[in-house]
Amino acid sequence: MCAASRSCRRSKSCPGTQSRSGALTTLSTIEDSGFIQRNYPALHEAVKTVASPILRNMGTLGGNICLDTRCLWLQPVAAVAALVRLLYQEGWRPVATSRREERNAGRRFSGDTPPALLCLNAEIEIVGPKGFRRVPLKELLYKRRVVRMKLEKNEMLTRVFLPETMSGWQGAYLKLRIRGSIDYPLAGVAVAIKKNGVVQDAQAAITGVKSGAALDSERCRCVCAVRR
Repeated sequence: MCAASRSCRRSKSCPGTQSRSGALTTLSTIEDSGFIQRNYPALHEAVKTVASPILRNMGTLGGNICLDTRCLWLQPVAAVAALVRLLYQEGWRPVATSRREERNAGRRFSGDTPPALLCLNAEIEIVGPKGFRRVPLKELLYKRRVVRMKLEKNEMLTRVFLPETMSGWQGAYLKLRIRGSIDYPLAGVAVAIKKNGVVQDAQAAITGVKSGAALDSERCRCVCAVRR
């Protein structure tokens, strides 16, 4: 457990290598990192939108990844009505295939950093009774409504890795929320693009609209096909 605790607190970013961030790295530390801003702008943009500066001084990267789901409908009535109108205009319709899904239709994941990390092919280190294991972040997150991640009760997230292959990709994160600051996302979209005159590759991921963050690879393939 001592080794796991040290891993949680250590962060290292070196040109020519992957970036390693401990799960207990504060969001403000990432926000203030010139290395992250230059090489992984999608993550930098996402971190800047989390809560307020005071909360980013206390909140951690691991905490934002492991954030629990919240109820979409626990919002002011006017805000919910405006959101539903917007979603219907974009073609969204509520779909529930079982009573269980109906009961959990309002569950929404609200983390801002996971979609950016998904776009950057981030990997995470997990420690438990069987030792350390390293897996892609996308394998940790469920797409089901009820359970949001494959993390057992006796396991903990220790480190986050950003691969060198994604360094230098252009990126952005846009967030729809009721107020201009502090609020959770009603919807969030992260995009990372590899560009050399033309778009060579792209990744996009969403948050706030289902019980976990998820890649939107289909739309990215369409963008790349059009831009080439």
